[in-house]
Amino acid sequence: MYYDGSIANGACGIVPAVLAYYDHFIESVSPDIYTRYFLAAGAIGALYKMNASISGAEVGCQGEVGVACSMAAAGLAELLGASPEQVCVAAEIGMEHNLGLTCDPVAGQVQVPCIERNAIASVKAINAARISVALLHALAG
Repeated sequence: MYYDGSIANGACGIVPAVLAYYDHFIESVSPDIYTRYFLAAGAIGALYKMNASISGAEVGCQGEVGVACSMAAAGLAELLGASPEQVCVAAEIGMEHNLGLTCDPVAGQVQVPCIERNAIASVKAINAARISVALLHALAG
């Protein structure tokens, strides 16, 4: 099997789960929404890929779950009407609370605790996006 260093099974549910949240609770997803979400998320992912790592095997879950959380937070912030600064703040909050998260799968399987981490990181991403939008609105005054 060829491994290209991309986000793998351990974090594969975060980005789509946050988009599903948007679709279910905020507004139906259209092609324009898909495009905006994935462009914002992809831009953040590219920054991590170029400057650090997105591989759990290389840098632990902070590099896989953390990056996916950060990407999803940025994408959701974009859909919530955030400014570019707010999108970056959402991405930062999404990563901040995953720093130091090690890759420690039970019995070497990408199942436990990976599945639970996908769910928790999805909620973190939603909160990060909402906090970034609310925080900068509050600071602006």
